[in-house]
Formats: sequence, structure tokens, C-alpha cells
Amino acid sequence: MVTKDYEILFILKPDLTEEEVTAQIKGLTDFITSKEGVVTGEDRWGKRRLAYPMRKQRYGYYTLLLFTLKSGFIPEFERSFQFNENFLKSLVTIFVPVPERKENSNDDDRDRDRDRTPANQEEKVAVAETVPAEAPVETSDE
Repeated sequence: MVTKDYEILFILKPDLTEEEVTAQIKGLTDFITSKEGVVTGEDRWGKRRLAYPMRKQRYGYYTLLLFTLKSGFIPEFERSFQFNENFLKSLVTIFVPVPERKENSNDDDRDRDRDRTPANQEEKVAVAETVPAEAPVETSDE
């Protein structure tokens, strides 16, 4: 089995206490470490309004967890909390780090935007008008 970097974003019920939220997160981290995985990051976003009601809840406690685990354990990992009523929603994805932007990336943006300026568009229209049109094709109706 191949070890990969994953992230899970999950939403817990909003009426859980801080200790209960910590216990739910600890349950996930314990599972990961028991399967020789490593938790590389945890980001608690806190209580936020949901985009739509889930299980009669309008709010949820969002948490993002980054971890490394062998790929064969992911289905078992998802099953470990799938039927837990404290989880409103969850999504496990392969983590792909976002490349850092260069300091001088604005120069590239200016060059790209310059190609879209109205001055260049006027030149293109002028060139298009000077191109001779094709001769009309005569058709005979016999």
C-alpha cells in the first residue's frame, strides 16, 4: 500500500461541548496513528452557518485535519465515523499543496492583460477590414 497525504473536512453538530468536539477529533487521530499514520495538521474553524440545513441543523462545527496514511485504510477510516450521529458531513480528499506565488508575478499579469487592451482589439479590427472579402459565388438555378 502506498502512503499518501490526505485531508478531511468534517462538520460536527453545533450543540457539542468543546470537550466532546475534542473527543471526536481525538477519536479520528487515534485511528490514524493506530494504522501507522501521522497527523500533520489540525485547523478548527469553529461554529459556522451551514449553506443548507443538515439533519435539522443550521450551524455546524467545522474542522480540517491533515494526515498521512496508507491508501488501503481510507475506506475503513471513513466507516469509523460514517454512522456517528455527531458528524453532519465529511469529505476525505488527497491533499495537494498549492504552489507558492512568485514575488514578481504581477509583471506576468500585466503582460497578459496588455494583450486584452482595447488598443490591440482596434488593431485587429483594422487588419480584419483590410482583408479582401471572397468573391461572391454565382449559382445557377436551371
